[in-house]
Amino acid sequence: MVNIKNLIKIALLSLPIYCLFFSCSDKFDEWENHEPDWLGENIYDYLKSRGDCNYYVRLIEDCGYKETMQRTGSNTLFFSSDAAFERFFQNNASGIKSYEEFSDVFKNMLLRLSMLNNAYLIDRLSYNEKGSLAFRRTTYLQPTDTIPLVNWSELPKNPYFSKFSGEDIFLLQDHTQWTLVQFFPSILKGKNISDEDFAFITGEIREENDAFLYNSRIIARDIVCKNGYLHEMDELLLPPDNMAQYIRKNKEVSIFNSLMDRFAYPVPYSFSELTGDTIFSLRYFNSSTVMPLTTDGSGKLSEGLLYYDPGWNKFQATVNSPQQEMWETDMGAMLVPTNEAMQAYFSPGGEGEEIYNAFGGSWDNVPTSIVADIIANHQRYSFINSLPSRFSSMKDEAGYDITINKDEDIKETFIARNGLIYVVNKVFPPLDYRTVMGPVKVDQDTRIFNLAIGDSYCQFKYYLRSIQNLFQFFVTPDLSMIDYLDPVSLGYTDDKKARWRFAINESGNIIARRYNAITGERLTGSDSIVTEKNIIKNRLEDILNQQTIIGTINHGQEYYITKGGAPLRVKGNSVGNLVVGGGNIEQDKELQIIKTYENKSNGSTYYLSGIVESATVSVYRTLANHTEFSEFFRLCNASWPEGADMDIFTNLTTDRKRALDSKVKFFDLFNYTIYVPTNQAIQNAITSGIIPDPDKISELAGGDLEIEYELYDKLRRFLRYHFQDNSVFIKGEILNKAEYKTATINNKEHYDPNYPLNKFFPIRVTHDGDNITLYTHKGGTAKVIKDNNLYNLIARDIVVNHSSTINATQIETSSWVVIHQVDDVLLCE
Repeated sequence: MVNIKNLIKIALLSLPIYCLFFSCSDKFDEWENHEPDWLGENIYDYLKSRGDCNYYVRLIEDCGYKETMQRTGSNTLFFSSDAAFERFFQNNASGIKSYEEFSDVFKNMLLRLSMLNNAYLIDRLSYNEKGSLAFRRTTYLQPTDTIPLVNWSELPKNPYFSKFSGEDIFLLQDHTQWTLVQFFPSILKGKNISDEDFAFITGEIREENDAFLYNSRIIARDIVCKNGYLHEMDELLLPPDNMAQYIRKNKEVSIFNSLMDRFAYPVPYSFSELTGDTIFSLRYFNSSTVMPLTTDGSGKLSEGLLYYDPGWNKFQATVNSPQQEMWETDMGAMLVPTNEAMQAYFSPGGEGEEIYNAFGGSWDNVPTSIVADIIANHQRYSFINSLPSRFSSMKDEAGYDITINKDEDIKETFIARNGLIYVVNKVFPPLDYRTVMGPVKVDQDTRIFNLAIGDSYCQFKYYLRSIQNLFQFFVTPDLSMIDYLDPVSLGYTDDKKARWRFAINESGNIIARRYNAITGERLTGSDSIVTEKNIIKNRLEDILNQQTIIGTINHGQEYYITKGGAPLRVKGNSVGNLVVGGGNIEQDKELQIIKTYENKSNGSTYYLSGIVESATVSVYRTLANHTEFSEFFRLCNASWPEGADMDIFTNLTTDRKRALDSKVKFFDLFNYTIYVPTNQAIQNAITSGIIPDPDKISELAGGDLEIEYELYDKLRRFLRYHFQDNSVFIKGEILNKAEYKTATINNKEHYDPNYPLNKFFPIRVTHDGDNITLYTHKGGTAKVIKDNNLYNLIARDIVVNHSSTINATQIETSSWVVIHQVDDVLLCE
């Protein structure tokens, strides 16, 4: 037989080399058909001849595998003696007292779980067919070998199962194969599972070469038979539950299970021709990358998603590699709080008090999205990274540290077929609820912001999750997400310029209804509503960036730079205080703080009476609109030599983007300051010959093109020295000769040896809270003029995503600028 040949070849490889040298003869043919004495009996006869495996022999016979175990194939079998069966009859959860009480289904499950196709030594079982460590492996057992008929009273309690009220259904606990969990010496070493780890999670003490399946010891291994290998277990190899089953059956964690039930869903798996019934598979809504379930049968998105399906037998956290199916390498883990722990958390004075108070003290009232966050935070993608020896460095899947003491916090452990369960006496709430986004996630009046920061839209939660930074997070409640002047629409014709009113539709997606920006009337047809997610996301990102400050609100300071670079004026952090962006100032719309949540773990949260809107007027338009800036504006619009690349402003038109208005050519996605000298200061500089008048450059050059170019270049360098990186404000951050870069470079034609070559010249700024003084690198000074309110003027250069502004749909980039008038020119040379 083929399998006998294979076993002989394996044995020959272990013989001394000199034994393999023999003369050419017919001996090999004799050897090929000869069964050596050491090969032993077939599996069935071996077990029968032992005399202490009668139950297992009956199991083989009753399941119809006698011939298989006598004659054919190449098998591996994990078996148990009669003594192990007797111990099972004396103590088991099902109350079975004798072999005769085994059902046919149970017999088949018991046998097929212990059978592997092909003959494997224990050491070989530690690796898959490609030589990679195999922590888990499948057996003969198939999902359909046991299809429970579940009484309706035992089904998960949620609307998806309520339709089965009063009737029993065939329900697979999962539709993927069951797996053996192998704690073999090579695997324990390769996975860095210490003996202490193993003892804690299984309750078993192992010797150096001990091998276990789950927490069952193999007491005799590598027994050679004609048609395979046998490995004897100390107890019956019983099929353990998956994680979801264990949680459902454990009454001590019934609160956690009732919450997890919200995500259970019956997926039609197959049809029974015998009974005419649909066979369902129990799944859980989840967002895993490998086997997600996010919508029900009608396509409706689940209100909340777990990290992964806790009932998934072949759970794997990542996609397969060429060398291995990843379910073989690891499994999941869950921290499951007891009922007492859940009650202590969800109570007045408990850590979940904010949620408790918000929803009337009943878990039934807590939205599924919040429940999903709580349950998911107790899920871990890796058993290996959840062992006690890793507790000191363990983090949750959001990246926060987890504090867990194995002696004080863990009440019970269970090795499921797809993961490890720690029953714990504390709740590990998602720390997002302690951060500045916590109020948004709890409050049902901020659903738009909650969706906006989530995975489906801007994924801003990952930013706000940081505990290395302090944030001031300004939130606009749903009812105030209105009257938003869409910056992109300002490039449209007047009848298409629009204000948006954000809302959530029946599908749970954010939309925007559009109203004419001038008349206030609802736009019609395809212009009436925005549903495309990328467009909505684009505007929400703009809003979120403008409503988030990194740092603190400081006494006496009113102007701050937001995460996106936009200026924001905040006149205090108490209810009633003013908060405005550049766009609010343009539109004369003052916002107020209406609610505060201070002392969150990474900052404070403030509810506002409206949306913070950034400026929409460009630098070009701001300068043009003020006659006090006319001379500086005239110089900026000089007739620069063609092809000399000296322009201050540009229309920036390419095949895929365009500025809404003329923009500062050298400004990018950042924040800047422009210092505009008075008209008189400009005239004085021209009269004294410090700078040329662009209208007279040709005359001054006397027809010499080289001189003409040099004069234009001198003017360009003068102007660019008034453009500074970083926005500084009166009533902004206190500064003491803080150094910032200007837009004038120290090049070789105008080299100043006191500064690095090809680097931008600096300007130094002092701000004492009320006044700004500038210090040039040449020793000159100038002051910001406050008398005529031409300071802290906010502008924004906007670039959209189409070469024609009337066809644009998204904000591509923005430059945020503050403009101050100063009492003198700034000289770099």
